[in-house]
Amino acid sequence: MLEKLTCGIFTSLAVGLGYSMTVFAQTEDNSSQKTTVDTYVLCAKSPLNSVCQPYHVNPVALKDRDGEEVLGCQFKVGETEIKGPCKYSIESKNLVAYIEEGPELESLEGEKPTRPVSIPTNKIAKLFYEEDTMKNRPKLLSLIAPPPVRIAGRALRKPKKVSIISVVFPIIKNTTQKRPQPSPAILTLVTKRKAGSSVRSELENTTGLPSEAPPAER
Repeated sequence: MLEKLTCGIFTSLAVGLGYSMTVFAQTEDNSSQKTTVDTYVLCAKSPLNSVCQPYHVNPVALKDRDGEEVLGCQFKVGETEIKGPCKYSIESKNLVAYIEEGPELESLEGEKPTRPVSIPTNKIAKLFYEEDTMKNRPKLLSLIAPPPVRIAGRALRKPKKVSIISVVFPIIKNTTQKRPQPSPAILTLVTKRKAGSSVRSELENTTGLPSEAPPAER
């Protein structure tokens, strides 16, 4: 779904929002998930390394984050993709998602660390909502699959019906350019069907945007 959203929205973001729009998401490095996994180990040994961000140096497990837990999240901009179990919250006019990534850490008692993605709600350009079943969308399992230590407890609670909420916003990836151009970024939340309408209403009320059906696949 993210691929079709990205292709269908890139032009409208660039033209409709203009190149002067700058959005900051707390995903400062553009590394792949494999590189990011190694970063937690590196920063534990060398916290002053230039690649280290606060969430690398002081990792926090999902259970210790504030917010509402959903089945899973996916953040995508360009070639950068982060996905996994997560929580979200709306605080100080920011939509914040905490997404599990990286290795299980001894310092977190075998839990994975979380990476924050923070989006100013007034910079959200589009809000998409759809309902489906896990049978029709098997790829969603890669977002909601829990770490091995939690599989036994969640296996019997895997939902059959889900809601998929996506927010689209522009983000400046390369600030070294004289005229940096925004790229479309997408944060997707996957929830149980019953919880989906509540998340949808909360985002509509906060952003002032009506939710839409995602673009049809071409």
